Amino acid sequence: MGPTRGIADRLLAALERGDPARVAETLAADAVLHVPGRTGLWGPYEGQEAILGFLRRLARLSRGTFRFHGDRVLADGELAIVIGRVGWDRQAGHRSVPAILEVTVQREEVVHLRVFHDDQPAVDQLCS
Repeated sequence: MGPTRGIADRLLAALERGDPARVAETLAADAVLHVPGRTGLWGPYEGQEAILGFLRRLARLSRGTFRFHGDRVLADGELAIVIGRVGWDRQAGHRSVPAILEVTVQREEVVHLRVFHDDQPAVDQLCS
């Protein structure tokens, strides 16, 4: 297993546990996260603190239930693709949406993340 795959696996494990401290251990100080959507949470998050702030806001909105569950990690060179689902609990019960997380690793740190959702309206509803 190469360094990109190992770091992507560590990031995924931290996201699955909802552990921002472990997420931070994988991120470069100047990492960038791109999040799609039509709410106040969409857009680029530049820097480790901004990314962790985004994760804290998701945790608050979902009452601590938001998780990214990975099913498969594909890695080659600096790029890893994590195929899985984002899930959270709301008043109407559990909701899960197919998602892809694109991860770029340089210097054995995550420098770029991009999220793709299959059901953007559902994710927007969570974030509203």
